[in-house]
Amino acid sequence: YELNQGEPSSWGRETKAIKIVETKKAKAVFNHQDFCQICGEGGGELIMCPRCPVSVHSSCCGLHPDHFQSCSHHRCTKCEKSVTGAGGLIYRCEACPNAYCPDCLPDECVRHLGQTIPRFEELGFEGNPLYLYVHCSKQCEA
Repeated sequence: YELNQGEPSSWGRETKAIKIVETKKAKAVFNHQDFCQICGEGGGELIMCPRCPVSVHSSCCGLHPDHFQSCSHHRCTKCEKSVTGAGGLIYRCEACPNAYCPDCLPDECVRHLGQTIPRFEELGFEGNPLYLYVHCSKQCEA
């Protein structure tokens, strides 16, 4: 090191040992149900939710397939809160298109089913701790 050349930088020597590893989360692979979650009918053009196995008819959800981002199970159907806005938990009804944040969950909620349901497990969908399944009414329990 000479005064007129300046002090050599240690940045290069120190950062050579650091390796940045980028990891991407593996995209979940699952099949979709062959009926509409809203009307219960099969056939016709079903739009498939990219985040879960739910399928819906565009006429039932009121959206054109190009504008569909996810099904109604990813936000509270009463107050529209996302899982983040709901404090980290959404209750999805297994039998109907309704989903609820903890504040909007109906008092008459019949049964808590847990993080996974057999119908979705058969389609290769693993549960998510941010979403719990319920039967939200006596009609959904039947």
